[in-house]
Amino acid sequence: MSSIEQAADMLQESETVVALIGAGLSTPSGMPTYANSSGQWRNTESRNWTERDYFNEHPRWWFNRFWKFYNQRNASTPSVGHYALKDMVDASAIDAVITQNIDGYEIESGISEETVIEAHGSYRTMRCTETDGFGDSCGFRISTDEWRQGNPARSVPLCPDCKPYSVHVFGDKNTERVETRRRILKPEIMLYGELLESSWETKDRIDSSLDSADALIVIGTSLHVMGWRATVRRFAEDDKKTVVVINPNKTSADDMDGVTIIQQPAEVVVPGLRDLLIA
Repeated sequence: MSSIEQAADMLQESETVVALIGAGLSTPSGMPTYANSSGQWRNTESRNWTERDYFNEHPRWWFNRFWKFYNQRNASTPSVGHYALKDMVDASAIDAVITQNIDGYEIESGISEETVIEAHGSYRTMRCTETDGFGDSCGFRISTDEWRQGNPARSVPLCPDCKPYSVHVFGDKNTERVETRRRILKPEIMLYGELLESSWETKDRIDSSLDSADALIVIGTSLHVMGWRATVRRFAEDDKKTVVVINPNKTSADDMDGVTIIQQPAEVVVPGLRDLLIA
């Protein structure tokens, strides 16, 4: 019996199955990963693009990188793995999908927004960055597509609802000038060093899904981020629930007790599981 067949048997014996999705499911669609298989950043640009402080300090650079991602994403489609995942959701073989990705392929493949939990947000919408200090914005929100269509040449999106504000800018030779600025719109993706306005609700949905599940399929993530690694370890070792990890590279789950590892690409394994589970 192959490892895929063994995993299918384990999942068929489970009542509630949750899928945890990482970048490995999106790479066949042409989307780049920003860290290598050891969890190290591929380059300084990749690290900077994921940090809120860098967004605040260098918004023009940040958005130039974002619009490249946006164009690449909009020119691509979900992978065979995404569509296989959708088939399993439709057949009730998978009950919830938690994705670390911001590319929205799960929803584009046809999985309902009620089933998908976008843990790190999505590139599809933008929100004003003006806050009251607790993460609540002025409330202005717009589809990224809608904003881009109306502002094709502008790099940094500005909030049309917030009042302009003045800042004192100090230059060389003790010079000072006053600049009038507007608040920036930011894609609703989670960067290091911040919480999204929806973060607590998202966490509650993730916790509720995992608490009610008795099996977890981890697809295409190395689990090098401590929070996700701890979540999977608790699920497998503390709760003694079924965990299947699909990744062609080494992961942080490889040394966990009670975890079934399938060291093959997601685009091979996920359709294979689909064929066995809903045959």
